[in-house]
Amino acid sequence: MISAERYLGMVNSKKHLPEYTNAMGVLMLLKGEYEHAEEYLKAAAKSGLQAAGQNLEELAKKKTNTAEIEKKKRK
Repeated sequence: MISAERYLGMVNSKKHLPEYTNAMGVLMLLKGEYEHAEEYLKAAAKSGLQAAGQNLEELAKKKTNTAEIEKKKRK
C-alpha cells in the first residue's frame, strides 16, 4: 500500500484525471479513511468514470460492515 501511495504521489494530480481520482479514492478506502475516499470517488464518478461508481458501492458496504462490527463490540 505504501508503494501505491508513493506512486500516486508522483503522478501529476493537477490534471484531475478521473482515473487518478478513483485510484486515490481506492487507496483511502484501503487505509480506512472513508470520508476522504468518498470525496475522491464522488469526484471521479461525477467525471463519468464507471469504476468509481462501483467503488462507491463497495465503500458503502464497507461503512455498513464497519458500523455493524463497532455495534457488536459495544454489546
